[in-house]
Amino acid sequence: MRLVILGRDGVINSAAQLPVCTVEQWRPIPGSLQAIARLNQANLLVAVATNQPGLARGDLSLDNINAIHARLHHQLNRVGGHIDGIFFCAHGADSGCPCHKPAPGLLQQMLGRFDVPASEAVMIGDQPSDAMAARACGIPSLGIRSDRPVVRNDTAADSPLYDNLAQAVAALLDNRP
Repeated sequence: MRLVILGRDGVINSAAQLPVCTVEQWRPIPGSLQAIARLNQANLLVAVATNQPGLARGDLSLDNINAIHARLHHQLNRVGGHIDGIFFCAHGADSGCPCHKPAPGLLQQMLGRFDVPASEAVMIGDQPSDAMAARACGIPSLGIRSDRPVVRNDTAADSPLYDNLAQAVAALLDNRP
């Protein structure tokens, strides 16, 4: 394993109030930043794949998304962690965009950018769309219980489910050869 792909809302930060449109609304889930730092310490690439349809709806500006991601980077730096790349889809679910999860385009972009085969990546997300996008790329996935309503369905049923990112990372690293 060389690349860990994370969802953002519901995995790294609270998704209880969606959409997350301002820096003030962005709140890390306890232990999530430290879990990312642990991945970094294991010499793994860490990237974020997130749907941000609020950009298309006008609920979210590019300035705000950049400010939210700057806060994420700053707070990660404080705990000794970093994100190697943040990839987002700015289109709505009904746009037919090939990078809007559950479509695999965003994850395919990441694999190409980091020159990592799907067999050396893993996706950790809180929504069935994360597992579906991963499956479409041949990437294994782990699920997180989110603080937003999540409908578990057959497409995500084969993904192990953890209470939070810290637990998923511990399991991932403990089972690493």
